[in-house]
Amino acid sequence: MYRQPMKYIMFKINGGELPVIFPPEIIHKQMARNIGAEVISAGHITSDLGCYGESETLGIKSRIEDTKRVQELFSIPDDAKMKLVYNDQKLIQKDYDEE
Repeated sequence: MYRQPMKYIMFKINGGELPVIFPPEIIHKQMARNIGAEVISAGHITSDLGCYGESETLGIKSRIEDTKRVQELFSIPDDAKMKLVYNDQKLIQKDYDEE
């Protein structure tokens, strides 16, 4: 079964850029209206977090730097990796280096 790529919008929020990723069934313009922040760019996103294309309903294109921003937000640097550990019925985070 073919699945359409997810969509995204890059918003300007509190002086920074924040992407919102959502299913292809939702229209870009509808999502932008629901968030209510300034739209910087919009388009589609691949499974490896590559941004491309444009939003016809917003009349705005994706930018090359969108891919970098999205990948930065969804990647965890090696030195910051954490694992989840159950300890006395509580879920806690623990650094790998603590072992």
